[in-house]
Amino acid sequence: GDEEAVEWAALGLAALRDLVFERPSLRRSCLTLSLSCAMHNNESLRQKATELVADTLYPSRYLQGDIENFALKALRQLTAKGDGVSQTEVSRHMGLLFALCVKKHDLLHELLSTFARASSAQRKVMNQKVAALAKEIPASSPAVLSVVEGPPRGSEILLLLVLHSMAEKGPLPPRLVRAVQSLHRKTGDARFLVPIFADMPKADAIDCLPKFAELPETARKTAILNAFAEDPQGRTEGSITASELFVRLHLIDEQKTGVSLKKLIECTNLCFQLKEIYNSTVLSVSIQQLVQYTPLPKLFMRTVIQTSSACPQLNGFIVNLLQRLVGKKIWEDVRQWQGFLMCATKLQAYPVLLQLPTPHLQAALNNKRMPDLRQKLCDFVKQNGQAAQRLPRTTLQ
Repeated sequence: GDEEAVEWAALGLAALRDLVFERPSLRRSCLTLSLSCAMHNNESLRQKATELVADTLYPSRYLQGDIENFALKALRQLTAKGDGVSQTEVSRHMGLLFALCVKKHDLLHELLSTFARASSAQRKVMNQKVAALAKEIPASSPAVLSVVEGPPRGSEILLLLVLHSMAEKGPLPPRLVRAVQSLHRKTGDARFLVPIFADMPKADAIDCLPKFAELPETARKTAILNAFAEDPQGRTEGSITASELFVRLHLIDEQKTGVSLKKLIECTNLCFQLKEIYNSTVLSVSIQQLVQYTPLPKLFMRTVIQTSSACPQLNGFIVNLLQRLVGKKIWEDVRQWQGFLMCATKLQAYPVLLQLPTPHLQAALNNKRMPDLRQKLCDFVKQNGQAAQRLPRTTLQ
């Protein structure tokens, strides 16, 4: 049966290995046979032969040239065939070079060059295989730096996958981060910011936030999770924290950057969705920083109301904040004033509303968007006699 055949094949491969090393006269023919097994139709045999070639034969310097040439030739045969090739056939031609790449990182350049010329079916297989490969190659490898500094044209998607896989393993070396930043500046492709966002110096991360805001949501989410999933303080010394990111998103200037308010709302909404990162501590710290700005950021009251819904345990903190906003003459900012009234009503912060100067309290009671505020405030005053003492009689009539 099949299992028996595989066992025989394993024995055959072991014999070939011994002959390659011990019988110089048979070396070339036995190596050729081992290499052809690494492209065999039977997947199990192919895998065993690939392991033998990459792990046992390839480290011998006198065999390296022949093995590399064979793997590269197989890859070129594949690209010459174009699109009408099955995924199995693609794997058969590519497997060996991927395995060699783990041993010799410089071959990464060949893989990227091939990707640039490959058909869509071939690219699909390469995309699937490259994540596992990138996890085997250290991010500090000079070969990685080299391909980032001069990637073959058309290989961007595969290079991004390599960088994403490396970023998932942990912090990227500063030198690689700088090289990717330089690549982003050269190409203008903001997707390159995603794998390095967690490890960029804080000032650079802040500078690139308008570009970050324009990325698709999945890319933004990946960047935030990479940076803060383990610690909202960030994973690299001197990188941006979760709270700083949140605050800085509120401070993006629509006029100067061309980022729409809709995009900024999408960004802050995403933060609220990532509850394990944007918890009550991070949100309260962020709001305490935002309230210090004059004028208040456009989305400020929207964020306060969202925080109240996301973290009801912060409602006491928010009522104190509303009190502080009365001191900041919140009514002078039309956009924030409406949000302030909504939030105060939602939290039944009537003592805060009663601290408003009479003309502004009157304006709040006449606000068409808050038709039941007058009645609610009346009921509160009836139950709290002291609150009514400082109100002019006419206000609640």
